Amino acid sequence: MVVNAFVDGKRRRSSTEAPTAPSELPATAQLDHSDQQAERSVMWTALAGLPRVQRAVLVLRFYEDLDDARIAELMGSTPSTVRSNASRALATLRKEWTRV
Repeated sequence: MVVNAFVDGKRRRSSTEAPTAPSELPATAQLDHSDQQAERSVMWTALAGLPRVQRAVLVLRFYEDLDDARIAELMGSTPSTVRSNASRALATLRKEWTRV
């Protein structure tokens, strides 16, 4: 087994193949399921701290992938109101994240 591993390491690789060190992998590739669940839990907790309308705007925009006009239609407001609520909500979340 040791000899085969040594011989495999010495074989010539094709021009497109390059070994990658674990430290060179993207950060998302190193996250396991429990890390993703923990991040999701933190995000939902932060969203829960927002006022109801701001939370609804962010969920519809980022989780449901709706545009401002569609969100305004669903919420019975104008697109500019949706944008201002989203801006305020994101500013609040940014402020919370910088404290952490």
